[in-house]
Amino acid sequence: MTIRTVLACWGLLLAGLPTLVFALEDISCHMPDTVYGATYEISQQSADESPVVTETLHLLRSEHRVLHVHPQAHTTDMWERNSRGGVHYSRFFDEQQRGIEFYQAVAAEPSSELEWDQVYQMVPSAVMSPASRRAAQQQAPDCAAVETYAYQVEGDEYTLDWLPAQRLVLRLTLARGQSRMSWHLLNVSSEPESVARAMQDRASYVVIDYADLGDQESDPFFRSLHHGAQHP
Repeated sequence: MTIRTVLACWGLLLAGLPTLVFALEDISCHMPDTVYGATYEISQQSADESPVVTETLHLLRSEHRVLHVHPQAHTTDMWERNSRGGVHYSRFFDEQQRGIEFYQAVAAEPSSELEWDQVYQMVPSAVMSPASRRAAQQQAPDCAAVETYAYQVEGDEYTLDWLPAQRLVLRLTLARGQSRMSWHLLNVSSEPESVARAMQDRASYVVIDYADLGDQESDPFFRSLHHGAQHP
C-alpha cells in the first residue's frame, strides 16, 4: 500500500506561500475561520518494520478549485467544479511543466473519479456519521472544536480528528493489519489568493487532453507516459 494509492482513493503550500505554523497540539487554538491552504505530514510504517516513509502534502482550495501538491513526487493534482456540480480533474508534472486533463472519469486514474468533498476536505462526508462519532472537544473558548470519529472501510481501521467549522482534517490514522499510515496537519493559510497563485505558476505548462495522449509522439515526456514509462 503506497501513500499515493491511499491519497488517490481518498482524495498541499507552495514555496513562498504565507502560513500560520504552530505545534500540533496547539494548532486547533490558532485556526482561522476559513482555511484556503494546509500542509500535512504523511507517515507510513510497513508491517516488516522497514524505516518510516514520510511525505508532505499541500492542500490549496477555493470554492470551485482544489489542488493537492506533492513536493516529493513533483506532481500536482487539481479538481475543478462547474456550475452543474460536475468535477473536472487534471494532473500537472511540475518538473517537466506538463499537464493532462481528464474531461471524463477514467477508471485507470482513480483521482479522476473522486467526489468533490473527498478532494476539498480530504475525507468523504459519509464517514462522519453519528454512528462513527466517538468524541467532541474544545481545548478553550478560543479554540476550534474537534470531533473524533472511528470507522472501517473494507477492513481498514480509521481514526479521524476533524475540524468541522473549517472542514479540515486535523489528524487521520489508517491501520491495515500491522501497517500504519497517518496524516498530521502542520500549518494552515487563510490567504484566499493561494489557489490563483498556484495556477499562475502553472500557466505556461503544456497541457493536453488525456484522450490525445497517444497523438503526442513528438513530445518525449508525453510519449513516455503513453508507452507506460510513467503512468499519469
